[in-house]
Amino acid sequence: MYGIIYKTTNTINGKIYVGQHKTQIIDDGYVGSGKLIRRSIEKYGAENFIRELLEVVYSRDEAGVREEFWIGELDATKPAIGYNITQYAWGGQPHTDESRAKISTAHTGRVLSEE
Repeated sequence: MYGIIYKTTNTINGKIYVGQHKTQIIDDGYVGSGKLIRRSIEKYGAENFIRELLEVVYSRDEAGVREEFWIGELDATKPAIGYNITQYAWGGQPHTDESRAKISTAHTGRVLSEE
């Protein structure tokens, strides 16, 4: 199993998407699953996108750190350059201590079903 950081490029408009992917086959054709990149693939067709390997990573934590590095390095969140919505790995900004406390309070005493 490999962890990879990749850059997908739209060959028509030059816009990029940076992501991470866990795979057994490095050249498996995966080009990304972010909302904006998926819409662009639908609009332009998958044949107009190429994926380049930026680096191989060896843990989930390393994948997050390196994905965030490459998103920043390539300015992939700038609308004129890239399809990334946020600079953070896994598609979201980390919760603050305050928001974690609110979530914890909201779930306190919650009973989960047997399922």
